[in-house]
Amino acid sequence: MRTIFFVSISLLLSAPLWAQSGAEVKTEPEELEAQLAAATGRARLDLLVKLADAYRVDDPAKAIANGREALELLAATPDEDRELSLLNALGDAHYRLRDYETGLRHVEQAEQLARTAGNKPALARALRMIGVFAWRTDELQRALEALTEAIGLYEELGNTVEQANVSLYAGAAAHGGGDTQQALAFCLRAYRLFEEAGDLRGVAT
Repeated sequence: MRTIFFVSISLLLSAPLWAQSGAEVKTEPEELEAQLAAATGRARLDLLVKLADAYRVDDPAKAIANGREALELLAATPDEDRELSLLNALGDAHYRLRDYETGLRHVEQAEQLARTAGNKPALARALRMIGVFAWRTDELQRALEALTEAIGLYEELGNTVEQANVSLYAGAAAHGGGDTQQALAFCLRAYRLFEEAGDLRGVAT
């Protein structure tokens, strides 16, 4: 059982902060770039947000560049849903560049906005990322608090795979704090949830 835990933690080190849902239709960045050339107003804002999300893992610097322009447009034409998506995408992009301070600032803004708006999916995502940033910077108590709240939200939302993913991060935070028993409990919970969801990749971790 301890082997399950240690292998899981090692795989987390290179994992994205969140993955796109299988139900989401992913548009290739090249197609979005082609549309962006002639886009203006809200259409351009929408494309920039999508590009920030599309590039956040493979080309985080490009994600940030698109995100900066999107933030400028949002200042002139506020859009709560797009702002939440953008802030979370920018958080992940900065995480990839190990710029934890800037990334955390973005996801803290997302958390505040999501709480105010009552947007539980966006709040769960922001809390997940706050927890991961806190884990990375050894703020382990804060990490556990944020991740535990995120797990509860994902349970409420019926998202079993994300409950499992976040449970692995919570296990990492607990282990960092020296509580191996709690860490193992989180990882075994994650294993059961992955199995329940039929996520063979997750079970393999």
